[in-house]
Amino acid sequence: MAQQFSLTRGARAAVSCRLRAASLLLLAGALLAGPVPLWAGAGADRGDALAVQARSLLDARRGEAAWNILATREADHAGEFAFDYALGMAAVDTGRYDRAIFALERAVLTERRHVGARLELARAYIGQGNFTRAGRELDRVEELTEDARALAVVERYRNTIDRRMRAERRTRFSGFVQLGVGHDSNITVQPDDVAFIEPGETDDNLWSAAARARVDRDLAGERVFYAQADLDETRHLDEDDWDYRHLRGRLGVRGPTADGGVWDASLRAGLYRHELETAAGDTLRDRDSIALAGLHRFGTPPGGLAGLTLFGQAASMSYPEQSGDTGDTNLFLIGAVPEWTVGDLPSWIKTTGVPGRRQDGRLPGGIFALTVAGGLEQETGGRVDGDRILLSGQGRLRWPMANNWLIDVGGGLRLSRFSESRPGESRREDRLLSVSARAIWGFATNWTLRPQARYAKNFSNLDGSEYDRTELLLDVRRVF
Repeated sequence: MAQQFSLTRGARAAVSCRLRAASLLLLAGALLAGPVPLWAGAGADRGDALAVQARSLLDARRGEAAWNILATREADHAGEFAFDYALGMAAVDTGRYDRAIFALERAVLTERRHVGARLELARAYIGQGNFTRAGRELDRVEELTEDARALAVVERYRNTIDRRMRAERRTRFSGFVQLGVGHDSNITVQPDDVAFIEPGETDDNLWSAAARARVDRDLAGERVFYAQADLDETRHLDEDDWDYRHLRGRLGVRGPTADGGVWDASLRAGLYRHELETAAGDTLRDRDSIALAGLHRFGTPPGGLAGLTLFGQAASMSYPEQSGDTGDTNLFLIGAVPEWTVGDLPSWIKTTGVPGRRQDGRLPGGIFALTVAGGLEQETGGRVDGDRILLSGQGRLRWPMANNWLIDVGGGLRLSRFSESRPGESRREDRLLSVSARAIWGFATNWTLRPQARYAKNFSNLDGSEYDRTELLLDVRRVF
């Protein structure tokens, strides 16, 4: 069982040096977890010149130099065990834990029984603060080997996790601010309210602002209480009647499941204010909402899935500033989000010189998620259209590229049918088709630039309910 943890004399010296460096980090209260023997085991001699060069830099504790060499070639060599192993080690040593996890997960998919790679992956999860996933990797190492040195590292990492969990059981604050500009081809279609639109189309340029404040408080049993507030505001340059402001709040608790997943239960509330006023002086689209929501994400999803989340929601929406046909509703929704890992996505456009493209014309892998949901929107305030049945499906592909940026593309279809018909009309049936594409570029620490395009087309059996909408947006976000 210990065949994958044998070390050469030079490797043992390198490991001893790195463990002493890790002890100093522990005393300083940094990552609180030392590196593992990087080059031990199967696959260590199959690396190309880049991995060999990175090996010497890492052994000399020059992690940043190793990272600079490897990161620029990830698109060319992702999927090669020696390269991914070295890249993951360099990323952990330089505090890039998200990137380390991407690389090391590729490595353990190639060499599933490689003890050193799994210990490095556990160290990356510890640095990220994901102690549940780190513990699962340590459990796997204990299953794979009886080597005393490997098990000593496992024990040290478990002690590190215990100390970190005790130290981090406190209140944490996070959030972001965001500013953006854009163009909307049909501003009369408002967010979350496609059942009520104005005839015709009105386009306008716009600017937007968004902010989030969140507090997390650790509870016993790895449960976490959280409170979150989000504010979104959109202002149009010419048509200020269609400006809106949306404030949302959440109170919830989340915790681990028996299989290493996560459950979450929350109470949500929202205040939505629209500036357009009717002839009677009412604000047309003032809306209040309150909801109970829950989800369960499986730690060990069935079949070949990379992830599986089940969710549900019961909500009530009211329009307190209006009278008559207010549109008050209750919404009941359930759904699932299965996810698959995409290894190497074939290139759709065979061009050269595109950042992140491999020399063989393929792109690094990512995650494909499919969201399916169904529900009932029950009218409670005299809406003439009555109840509405909703069915929806949305696919989204997200994959990382070189130079700290990723691409996110998606498309979906939502079907809805109302239970009642207006006088002289058929019962309304809609099919909402939507597609979107965006890039997220981390151009500086805690800063991202987010260009995106969205298109929606609503097909309806009632002419006055059909519409097109195209949005072009550019946002910059600062995370705290």
